[in-house]
Formats: sequence, C-alpha cells, structure tokens
Amino acid sequence: KKVSFTNLQRTILKHLLEDARTPATEIAKKTKYSARRVQQIIKELQECGGLYFTVHPKYDALEQIPFCIRIEYDERNFTPHEVVGWMQDKIPVEYWNSFQIVDQPKTFHVFTTDNMNRIEQITNMLKDSSFSILVETIVIHSQHHFAGLGHVELSRLLGLEASSHKVKYGID
Repeated sequence: KKVSFTNLQRTILKHLLEDARTPATEIAKKTKYSARRVQQIIKELQECGGLYFTVHPKYDALEQIPFCIRIEYDERNFTPHEVVGWMQDKIPVEYWNSFQIVDQPKTFHVFTTDNMNRIEQITNMLKDSSFSILVETIVIHSQHHFAGLGHVELSRLLGLEASSHKVKYGID
C-alpha cells in the first residue's frame, strides 16, 4: 500500500530505523515531542497500512548454538506437516522453525541448543526416524543480518545512507 509520511512520522521513523527497540521515552528525549505523542505516532505508523513491524530473532543470543537440519523425507508415507509435527512433539525446546522445498520432499528446520552433544543427539534422532531418508546438519557459527529491500527503501525515503546502514538485532 502506498502511503505518505508526515514530517513528524519521518522524524520518529528515523529513530526507529536506527534501533527499533528504542523506547518512546528515549525518542522523546531526542526530539521535541512528549513520550505520549511519540507512542501515538508509532501507533499511527502501525495502523497506516504502508509499513509493518517485524521481529527477527537472533538465534545465537544468550549463548545458544543455532543449527539447521535438512531432511529428505519419504513423501509416499509422510507429509511435511507430519515431519514438522514430529519436531514440535519430540524436540519442542530446541525447535524454532521449518521451511519446505516446494518441488522436492525436503524440509529445513532451525534449532538452538547450548551444546554440541545435543546437536548430535537431535541429528541421530532424526536419522533414526521413520520418515527420514537423508539428514544433514549445519551449525551456524554467527549471524550477520543484511538490510532487506524495504529497509533500504525506507532509509532512502528518510534521507539516510542505506548502503552502510546496519540493522540491530538481538543482544550484542
């Protein structure tokens, strides 16, 4: 949806773009507006339909090891929903999310744990499952986030340098 932002909304967006976790009280200190007005403007931005706010988890926060497991499954006997259901049932603490390959019987699953032995246990559980044909595990040592197109375009709209703008996620 195409929308126009007021100068007041642009001012608040600049602060949110720098660090989306900035409290309204902090933005109020940096601008001439009250914290209540800042909260009102943020609410207007959420309701305008021209942009939306999302959460990007930083899986390696709090000293967790993020890892991804690719599974090729037996599509004659199992659906991707059954594979994901198995994850949610058997590995609920470590399991985060799943992605399905559309034209192949393969899924990707994101997990976190606090030690490498647990990664091996989970991998072995999946290898022994009745639906798995092939299981591959990838340990993600660090995460680097790059600004998406929407972020870059919003930066340009607000007069900020988009190419060097760093997106802040999680606990640094």
